Amino acid sequence: MMKKRLFFLLGSALFGGLSVSAQDVRFSQYEKAPVLRNPSLMGLSEGDYEITALYREQWKSIGNAFSTGLLSATLRRPVRISGDFDDYLNFGITAYTDKAGSLGLRTTAGYAAVSFNKSLAGNRSSYLALGFAAGYLQRHFDASQMTVDNQWINGAFVATAAPRENVANPKMQAWDLGAGLTFSTKAGAENQHAVYVAFSMYNLTRPRWNFNQSEPPVSRPIRLNAAGGAAFEISGNYRIVAEANYMQQGGAREVAVGATGIWQRQAGRYERGNFYIGTGFWYRHEDALIPLVRLRYNNLTLTTTYDINISPLKAATALRGGLEMSLTYSGFLDGAKGVADHVLCPVF
Repeated sequence: MMKKRLFFLLGSALFGGLSVSAQDVRFSQYEKAPVLRNPSLMGLSEGDYEITALYREQWKSIGNAFSTGLLSATLRRPVRISGDFDDYLNFGITAYTDKAGSLGLRTTAGYAAVSFNKSLAGNRSSYLALGFAAGYLQRHFDASQMTVDNQWINGAFVATAAPRENVANPKMQAWDLGAGLTFSTKAGAENQHAVYVAFSMYNLTRPRWNFNQSEPPVSRPIRLNAAGGAAFEISGNYRIVAEANYMQQGGAREVAVGATGIWQRQAGRYERGNFYIGTGFWYRHEDALIPLVRLRYNNLTLTTTYDINISPLKAATALRGGLEMSLTYSGFLDGAKGVADHVLCPVF
């Protein structure tokens, strides 16, 4: 028990401290949060619109660690630049709340994003996308739950002793700006495969905050994200999607690679509903092994991942990391309002 407590304290100081002072929220289901990851990736999903609810718990086995909830919606519309509706616009909004620690440190944020996908080829299958995202963030905690060294008197904790910490306002707010660029294309003799590469930067406004009024504000480091992926159609019903994601913020780096195998059945004339099942596996370097299961029926998609912790904190967590679940409702608009009748954009 003492060993687990020591690991928890060390892990909280190392990982929790980074998150409290500088790091952005993160997810294992990267593709479900394009507004937070890279706004130019919004157009690579199947369907003209998507509405997603996501929930994540991390390190629940060692106390008040991290819990995150997210709501997101995206919409794409074809636009006429010259002659035909080869290009399209994407719009997205995302809101999330993240809570951690015994002080209930909570970060709440809302983002809006827009991106433009420009067709680069006559067959409407290669695109260059540029996107921007702007967000408002608020962070606060329960100061009444603080315990500090001033309250330890003669070797005993005295709850009534004055903390004497300069926390005049346990609430901070800031604005954020992000931008991203993505190239995507279809490949193969029948355009049955797809490839994309993407790059983004967030915290371009360098948000500054610090709860301790006696110290200078801390600037939130710029977050860089580079990603790439390829989707291979094995047959009419089988597909494999392989992706890699690199993220850097300040001195923290994250590298993740993974692949998902997909089987899809299209409903026949006398059948009801399209069905899709995908299973995959991700590896986040020196942090977690992440199995994935995805089920879709008609417009609803349920995705579940679980982080099996392999970081130095595994002694305290007993390999238990984070459960993450998302539910997505997606579909196509009809006629001239929809993209499906106008463009052949790659889908992942």
